[in-house]
This record gives sequence, C-alpha cells and structure tokens, in this order.
Amino acid sequence: MKSICFLLAIFAVALSMISCGGSGTDAPSPFQGSFSGNWISDGPDVGTAQIVVSPGGHFGGSETDTTISLQGAVSGHITNQGTFTGTITPTGGSAISATGTFNISGDSNTLSGSVLSNGVTYTYTLSRV
Repeated sequence: MKSICFLLAIFAVALSMISCGGSGTDAPSPFQGSFSGNWISDGPDVGTAQIVVSPGGHFGGSETDTTISLQGAVSGHITNQGTFTGTITPTGGSAISATGTFNISGDSNTLSGSVLSNGVTYTYTLSRV
C-alpha cells in the first residue's frame, strides 16, 4: 500500500511538472507596464482609465465614466499579439464581459485599441506613466 501511495505521489509531481512546463522562453508582454489615459465610446460616454499590465499580459486597473460619474474596475489579459479579453465591473455592479484588440506604439509609450462590451465600442488611448 505504501508503495502505491509513493508511486501516485511521484506520478502527481511528474504530471504537475509536465503541465506547468514550458521552456521559460516565453517573451514578456510588449504591453507590460503602467498606463493612464482616456477612452471614448460610440455612444455619448467618455472617460478615463488607469491600468497595470504584468509581464505575462494580465492586467488590472480602474475606469471612470466621466459622463455619468461612474467608477469601476477592469481586469483581464492581453496576449502578446494584442488580443484582449476581460471584464469591466462598475462599482456596486456585476462584471461585464469585454473583448478587443490593442496596439503598442513603436516607442512603447502609447497603448491604444478598441474594446467591445454590451454592444458598445470603446476606443482607448493610454500613455505610459
């Protein structure tokens, strides 16, 4: 019985090493860093956003809709190719799914892109801070 438990433990460790594997050569996100700026919607709303993107492309931050004085949190992931998936969560509200595409300027100081959420397109222009 002890040998079966030992073999299962070794198998579990080996499996976790394989599933978490990778060569360690994944390039850090070209979007990593702290950004702040403005957004406009294809409706009447405009606002501000501040985000921090990790080397792995995960991000978090805050937004303010200055048209209706509504604040909220943003979170999600940007792939190295610029594909965005995430959520926007108004203060006191439920998370709203969002998808889009972002680009980074040649000097890596401007993050810009479009996000679609609840049928509304938002265009972001954020500067590195």
